[in-house]
Amino acid sequence: MKHQNLFALIFACVCTLLFGAEPIRVAPEREYVSMIDVIANKSNYHNRSIVIKGYFKIRGETCAIFLSRDDALNGVTKNAIWFDIDSSTVSGKDIIKYEGKYVMVAGIYTTNRNGHLGLYSGEMIQVKAMRSN
Repeated sequence: MKHQNLFALIFACVCTLLFGAEPIRVAPEREYVSMIDVIANKSNYHNRSIVIKGYFKIRGETCAIFLSRDDALNGVTKNAIWFDIDSSTVSGKDIIKYEGKYVMVAGIYTTNRNGHLGLYSGEMIQVKAMRSN
């Protein structure tokens, strides 16, 4: 059995060297990233499943994850990512309990839309999970 495994490993290495094939990489389901990195490098995260952490505000016409509480209180929308409730699988009543808390949000980041009046640094759509510290 050991010889068969060793042979398979050597065969795979030789094929890789001969044909220049890269090893198969399995992408993680979600990538944990800094909001700063997402905002600064939007195109790197477009249409990717990510998890971000930030301050959640849902009041009036605002539904976003802000970099900090101060940014939320002062309306610094460029330091925030809009939260699309309509495409979210997290229920509305569950979302309300996170108002004014730091949260982790898992969903798809997109640069196609930028929230209310286009003021935000992208959107989180199809949010699958949300939790507070």
